[in-house]
This record gives sequence, C-alpha cells and structure tokens, in this order.
Amino acid sequence: MEPITLTPANSVGQWAASSPAAARTLADIGLDICCGGKRALLDACREKNMDPSDVVQKVCAAQNARQADGESDPALMPLAELTQHIVDTHHAYLRQALPRIEYWIEKMVKAHGDKNPSFSELLDVFKGLHIEMQTHMDKEENILFPIAAAMECGIRPAMNLMYAVACMEQDHQEAGLALARIKELTRSFSAPPNACTTWRAAYSALAELDADMHRHVHKENNVLFPRIIEMQKMN
Repeated sequence: MEPITLTPANSVGQWAASSPAAARTLADIGLDICCGGKRALLDACREKNMDPSDVVQKVCAAQNARQADGESDPALMPLAELTQHIVDTHHAYLRQALPRIEYWIEKMVKAHGDKNPSFSELLDVFKGLHIEMQTHMDKEENILFPIAAAMECGIRPAMNLMYAVACMEQDHQEAGLALARIKELTRSFSAPPNACTTWRAAYSALAELDADMHRHVHKENNVLFPRIIEMQKMN
C-alpha cells in the first residue's frame, strides 16, 4: 500500500503503526493505541484534554530522533515474518507469564485474602483473562496466522478472514476490559509498603503484562489485521 500523509483526523492506530517510535510515544503520553486505535487522534486527544498539534509534534520529534536500535518495524515485515514475530515475542511471553502470575495471585488469596477481599475478584478476573488468551492464541497460531502467511504467497483462503479478524478484535476488546479491571483492583499495580514478596512480584508482573499486551494488541489491531483485510479484498 502507498504511504499516507497522517493528520489528526487519522486514527490513533494509523499513527501508532507508522513506526515503533510513534507507538511508544503515543502509549507513553497515555493514549490507547490498541483497543482504542480506531478512534481519530483528534478525538482521543480531546477526551484527554491534550492539544493534538502538541501530540503530533512529540510523535514527529520521536521519529526524527530515533536511533538505529535494532528494533524491527512491524509495518515493514512480510506477513509470515510478522505473525512469527508475534508468536515468538508476545505469545511465548504470555504462555510463560500467565500461569506464573495466576499462581502468585492464588498464594496472595490464601495468605492475605481475609484482609483483602478484592484479591478474590482479582483472581477471578485474571483466570478469565488467562483462559481467554490461551484460546485466542491457539486460534491465531493454528488458523488465522498460517492462512494469512499463505495468502501472501498467493494461496486463496477458503474462509472469510474479515469475520475471523472481527472475532480476534472482539477477544482483544474483552481482554482490554479485564486488564482495565485488574489495574483498578491493584490501584495501578501499586503494592503497599508492607506487602510480602509474592504480592510485590505479582503486581510487578501484572504491570509488565499490561504493557506487553498493549504492544501485542497494537501490532495485531493496527498493523497485521488491516493488512489481512486488505489482502482479502484484493482476492
């Protein structure tokens, strides 16, 4: 696809997909680059009482100042490479992190749940997220990703990938709601001074998980899925 000239009327996702530096900058200033990526940058800034021109200036400055740090731009990867990157980077991380964090939260409930009733809800919400993401990753790795990679090689898909993408985006939306509730229940992952080691480790891991999920969903919602839909239309 031909590159487009971005303005505040373009979506947050389009801005985030323009470069890794843009994605990092938008996330750092508090704009939702994943599940909120379809909103116009102008509207997202107004909701946060930000000046759109100031945001654009910050993004452009970050892009201009970006040094060659070895980070690959997802927008420049072939689909096969991009899907493998997501599996190796984000899916692999989740498959290790989710069971470990769930184990820590279970220990928190047993040790401190009587004085912290919110821990029970935290565990329930996290278990739901864990199950949902396992199913989601399996569907991507076994169905959507292989078909997308084959389609780039000229193999016509036997299914409507627009529907498949819509289902994956809905999964992301539900995961985003779960993460938002987890952030509320943990007071933005802030453990009190008297928290035990497990408590602190769980909250630190939840903060890391939240950050990785935003990067993960951004790469799919704003980079991978639009390319899949565009190729489906061409076929």
